[in-house]
Amino acid sequence: MVNKLPIDIETGLPIDIVLLTKSKMMLILKSTVLQRINDETIIISMPIYNGKLLPLEKNLRIVIVYTLKEIGHFEFDALVTNRSVEDGLHQLTLVALTSIVKSQRRNYYRVIFLESLDLVRLNKKLPEDTVNKLKNEYEKKIEKYKDRKDIIVDDPPMYFETTRIECRDISGGGIRCLTKSSLEIFELLQGTLHVEGLEVSFTGEVIRISQSNDSIYPYEIGIKFIEIDENTRTRLISYVFKKQRNLIKKD
Repeated sequence: MVNKLPIDIETGLPIDIVLLTKSKMMLILKSTVLQRINDETIIISMPIYNGKLLPLEKNLRIVIVYTLKEIGHFEFDALVTNRSVEDGLHQLTLVALTSIVKSQRRNYYRVIFLESLDLVRLNKKLPEDTVNKLKNEYEKKIEKYKDRKDIIVDDPPMYFETTRIECRDISGGGIRCLTKSSLEIFELLQGTLHVEGLEVSFTGEVIRISQSNDSIYPYEIGIKFIEIDENTRTRLISYVFKKQRNLIKKD
């Protein structure tokens, strides 16, 4: 059977639902497998979007993406065949339309993105004497304004090392960039990107480090977003998808 689902797709498996809206915006929705009916059919939880249930229509074709640790990311096309409510839980019945393939959508497409910015290295706190000096300088700076309710003072400084990066491309899942610093795998970083008027504040994790061909920035790193506002991620994915469509039109 061509569309036979592997045994890995079982109750409790987290999945992503990838679909295009009528306005051509790509949505990535979170769900979970609730029940495996047979080798072609599963029942999943109704996805939530912006804090509300999103009841997908029957006969809607979607893409299901899931991850198996140490193996990789996989996807298949599916059709929504039924909507129901069981014990108060809203759910969807899906039938597989294609066989499982290794996913090329780990970050849901990438496009060129160039921006220079400083990232905070959350695993690298500054020396204690430096932290104390910064705290004292900050307290002196705001002392005369602390009783002024009509003035908003600056936030206290971050007491961590920073590193300068040069972004090279972006996706809904993370960024690829160049840096002068030799970072560490699994190191946590924090920063804010600016994408066509969209402010993307995130916490990221270094998942890849390699040598670059750049004489100024010798390291190339991959950063995965691990904390990002989901509405912001959705808008970011839509931006990436729009750029992809424009590139395809030019070819």
